[in-house]
Amino acid sequence: LLAGGIGAATMPFLARELRNQGSEVVLLLGAKSRELLPVNLIDGVVIDSEGEPSLCCEFFSELGVKVSISTDDGSVGRPGLLSATRGDHRARHKELSQPGSVVYTCGPEVLRAKMAQVAERW
Repeated sequence: LLAGGIGAATMPFLARELRNQGSEVVLLLGAKSRELLPVNLIDGVVIDSEGEPSLCCEFFSELGVKVSISTDDGSVGRPGLLSATRGDHRARHKELSQPGSVVYTCGPEVLRAKMAQVAERW
């Protein structure tokens, strides 16, 4: 799942449905800053030694959804645009390159277009 800014609001519902179907789910979440991420998604975030959230929202943790965050200003997660940090996320989550993987995205049109190009290459 790839979500930018307000697009993050739709991801809990989709993540739950995919997990109920038995799919492995990774959420890559991007925003300009921590303040622009939905509070309920980042409340209580615990950051690991690599700057990645090891716990992000009780909801995603309980579902077993892996979460990686990027903020343009570096206030939480990887610093930089989600589209620019995709290589870091891909290295961290090998399942993103597995044959048969499906990408769902929600967010600004620019993000969706860029991620469609990236997903096709992966």
